[in-house]
Formats: sequence, C-alpha cells, structure tokens
Amino acid sequence: KIDDQALEKHATLKKNHEAVKKLPNIAAYLANRKETAF
Repeated sequence: KIDDQALEKHATLKKNHEAVKKLPNIAAYLANRKETAF
C-alpha cells in the first residue's frame, strides 16, 4: 500500500496511479489480495 502523501508532488504519477487502480482486473485484485508483511 502506498502512503497517501507519497504522490502529492507528482501530479502525473498520481493520475496514473488512480487510473490503474480503477481498471477492472486491478480493482478486483486489490479488493481481494492478502495482506503481505514487509
């Protein structure tokens, strides 16, 4: 999971990140993925 403030200074990357999260297959994966310990 990315820090909420990490992309604030990078508008293009933030837009891309939001667009990718909305793709149907990506959204389904993110909704059902297991928590990984780092």
